[in-house]
Amino acid sequence: MKANINQIIFKVGEVMRRVLIVIFLSLLLSGCSTQEDNQTSKDNHELLENKNFIKKVQGHWVNASEKDMYLGLDDGIEHIGIINGQLLSKAEYEVTEVNLMEQYIIIHGFSMDISYDEESMSEEFISKLYLVDDGEQLIYVYDYLDKKVESTWTR
Repeated sequence: MKANINQIIFKVGEVMRRVLIVIFLSLLLSGCSTQEDNQTSKDNHELLENKNFIKKVQGHWVNASEKDMYLGLDDGIEHIGIINGQLLSKAEYEVTEVNLMEQYIIIHGFSMDISYDEESMSEEFISKLYLVDDGEQLIYVYDYLDKKVESTWTR
């Protein structure tokens, strides 16, 4: 009888040890997924902030010095032209960098001057677009790595 009680105690102890191991492993694994979830949540928040900033840059802008010129920035498409007039250039671009601290984006694309009487060539560019004055002005530095042609646009 004493041997049976010792065997029962041993088996109960063995079961308790396994239960404790399962509990420990589940706590460890849930802690890991919480860290992954936190990183995913942080990444999603940063992505959302970047998208919202890009939306602030997009839209219809008027040149500050030549009031009849407009700049249209949509998802991946840029138009420059005369208000109520001729389209002067069109570009396809992608946003390659977003800097929320310094309030700029960098776009890389290919622009083409619109010429109705001759064939135009596509030109590659990498430009930096700054938002200033609480988003009311856009400083556009065309081909900021080489030509650095700067223009100011307002809403």
